[in-house]
Amino acid sequence: MIIRGIRSINPRAHHLNVEHCSNMTFENLYLNTPARSSDTDGISARNSSFVKISNSVIATGGDCISLDDGSTDFDISNITCGPGRGISIGSSGKYLDPASWLPVRDIRVKKILFRDTFSGIHIMTYPKRIENQVHNVYFEDIVMKNVKNPIVNDQEYNTKVR
Repeated sequence: MIIRGIRSINPRAHHLNVEHCSNMTFENLYLNTPARSSDTDGISARNSSFVKISNSVIATGGDCISLDDGSTDFDISNITCGPGRGISIGSSGKYLDPASWLPVRDIRVKKILFRDTFSGIHIMTYPKRIENQVHNVYFEDIVMKNVKNPIVNDQEYNTKVR
């Protein structure tokens, strides 16, 4: 399935939720929410595979793109991200039910411009729940302008006082 040319402005929550999907393409999207509106992710995915996201502008108060448990075989390219919290992978392993401990794997991210974001790339896993929660993740041709935390790899996510 191909989703093309969608403009979403000021939703109350996430712009697009991608759950339990396979063989999806999202392209030429314009997703916009004021930077001050938290938890308004551009694209939030979980338990989905073989997804392509390309040629889009995502400006939000939350994550531009969030890949959670069970996100596999994603190709993300030619994205302008910002403002927002960047591209987040995880927070894998947060649920107590072992059946939900699905890895995030085979993620390819290239030709991304992060502008005025809190984070650029943010990888989060909960400690000691499962091994190999996040693997085979590739980033290429990434540009960051005015990014507070360019790269964050937190393998003990949500265990520290913040």
